[in-house]
Amino acid sequence: KRFVNHVFDTGEGTLSELLTADYTFVNSQLGAFYDYSSPGSMESFQRVEVQDGRQSGLLTQGSFLATHARPNSSSPIHRGLIVRERILCQKLPPPPPGVNADPPDLDPSLTTRERYKAHSDVQPCVDCHRLIDPIGFAFEYFDGIGRTRDDDSGHPIDAKGAIIDTPSSNGEFEGTQELGQHLAASPDAFDCFTKQYFRYAYGIDKNEERACLVDSLQREFAQSGGDIKALLISIASSPH
Repeated sequence: KRFVNHVFDTGEGTLSELLTADYTFVNSQLGAFYDYSSPGSMESFQRVEVQDGRQSGLLTQGSFLATHARPNSSSPIHRGLIVRERILCQKLPPPPPGVNADPPDLDPSLTTRERYKAHSDVQPCVDCHRLIDPIGFAFEYFDGIGRTRDDDSGHPIDAKGAIIDTPSSNGEFEGTQELGQHLAASPDAFDCFTKQYFRYAYGIDKNEERACLVDSLQREFAQSGGDIKALLISIASSPH
């Protein structure tokens, strides 16, 4: 909350900063979690600059990473899916009936990428997981609860990722810093952010009657360079 409030009130207040900021806020407990030295107490939060180039904005906050993973391992499915559905607004169907949707068992002899390889080789998994897992692999420098790590159970980490089959966001990247930069330049992410804020502000979803309104908000948000306050003003002052 402190990070988001700072972006909105004190920083640039843009979608780009939200996704690519090279700083975060920690108190003494969070400082220990992130392995940052913090002069703060439990009650006092201090701004710290990221130290390893891996953290990059909202998507690498411990709260986000721990929520979208498993407690004993990272999860390219959870993390890739949340980007695909909530950052790019591409809803995917649920697994087909009868498919075992449980993640692969932990195996210390394999990397996470190797354990999930069946998703790219076996039908009917391939069609959906080729849209999810390659995004999630960019988060591999973070463990299941969001702490940075230098290896995957003793194996070298491969954090190369990719986005495919989108209107305007296809591309390759390595690690979360490049993923954040890629999304911050994505027209799909701009449009999705606008749609999500519209849903939140109005308490309703986009439909045929509101399509022109949402399209107008999306154009204005893009023209503003992703200025979040400008988006809120557009929403509040729209004829609708």
